[in-house]
Amino acid sequence: RDGLAFSVSYAMTTLVEFNFCALLIGQLLGPGEVALFQVFVSVTLAVNGLIIMATTPTWPAVVDAFVKGDHAWIVKAMQNLFGFVMLIAFCAFVGSVLIGPGLLPRWYGPEFNAPTALFAAWGLYFIANAWRRANHVIVIGLGMVGRSAKYTLVECALAALFAWVGLKLYGVVGLWCGLA
Repeated sequence: RDGLAFSVSYAMTTLVEFNFCALLIGQLLGPGEVALFQVFVSVTLAVNGLIIMATTPTWPAVVDAFVKGDHAWIVKAMQNLFGFVMLIAFCAFVGSVLIGPGLLPRWYGPEFNAPTALFAAWGLYFIANAWRRANHVIVIGLGMVGRSAKYTLVECALAALFAWVGLKLYGVVGLWCGLA
């Protein structure tokens, strides 16, 4: 049961945020916009590696502190973890807006064309994504794997709805804002 809940906590968001949203974009805007979306998915996966490196070591430490009843350490670890993760996410947001519009066309070629608003929308999504990852580490580390899965299911349903509405109203920029 915990294994299924753990899988839901981590696999479901990827299915909704990347696969389902790509399908929506393809159906509503066409394959060219899917390609643009996938560039930002690739950036997400690359930068998310920093978040994973920051959060993964905290996980067993939280479990150990929880078993020992060291709640003060858990609170301090949570504060440090959220501070560090949000610093990374904020830097990703600022970097995406300031550097992204000049860097990605050089990386992917001159045909790559994305408005600065798309970089900002992705940055907002990434901040929310980083916050979620840190939360899941703490919640699962405290032995609440089932609760994490329930939160994930509700979050995915809302994200899919808001992404769809955002996509219909504002295109891919709206989709990333809806996911955020």
